[in-house]
Amino acid sequence: MKVLIKETTNKPIKISIPNSLIFNGLTAHYINKDKMLNEKDLRLFLKTLKSFIKTHKGFVFVEIQSGDTYIEVTF
Repeated sequence: MKVLIKETTNKPIKISIPNSLIFNGLTAHYINKDKMLNEKDLRLFLKTLKSFIKTHKGFVFVEIQSGDTYIEVTF
């Protein structure tokens, strides 16, 4: 995952976070504290999300423009 923050007054900030750090079994267990999904379904969702990320390089997940600040999150 890549986070890009641009402001007209400052140099752009780029933050890279490994997808495997975010989309793994431990994270799935932590997110699912309320047991809205069972573990099998949550793992299937994460597997599908990983597949989507591989096939759609550079997909913009979030894009925000506020005043002179622009934030973009891509996979």
